Amino acid sequence: MDADWSVELGVGEATLEVPWAAPDGRLRFVDLRAHPEQVDELEEVRRYPEMGEFLRAMNGASSRLVTAKCDVWESCEIEPAEEIFEATHKVGSYCDVILERGRLSFTRQEAFVRRVAEILRGSPWIPASSEFVVRRCVFREAEASADGFCITCFLVGYGKGRAAALRQWRIALHLVSSALLQTAAQGSAPDQC
Repeated sequence: MDADWSVELGVGEATLEVPWAAPDGRLRFVDLRAHPEQVDELEEVRRYPEMGEFLRAMNGASSRLVTAKCDVWESCEIEPAEEIFEATHKVGSYCDVILERGRLSFTRQEAFVRRVAEILRGSPWIPASSEFVVRRCVFREAEASADGFCITCFLVGYGKGRAAALRQWRIALHLVSSALLQTAAQGSAPDQC
């Protein structure tokens, strides 16, 4: 699997707010750690049950991660950089993930995404790509807020046809889930943030 990481903290770069809500109120943040029963109510999970498995793992009681937002899509538009996968279809997803401890520490976030990418580069090659982007995140709790960071996990599976692309995305989603959980567990030392 192709795996990379980056940092997007510049002026004008995307910033996540937690909790968040769409302007029309139709979509909003769901605390899946506190309300795991709501996983199955998410549109993305109804369309792609594998995303539900991923969200349950990330937000599980033993996990040191929580999720804030996700989406899944399909496309036949292959960009020039993606031609190496010799595919006609792709299935992609993203999920914003927050380290429970260390969410205010940029150093911890950067080390985390670097390690996850290293683990995935060592996995068997499959036609899939992953990128982990450290972004700003504003945590709004009660009447206070704190500036911190989150990680947007982008994942795309490629194939010659929808079924093949979906199969590669599923495999990659499992590999990414394992790498994220393993890395979070390794970095479980107490943190001030």
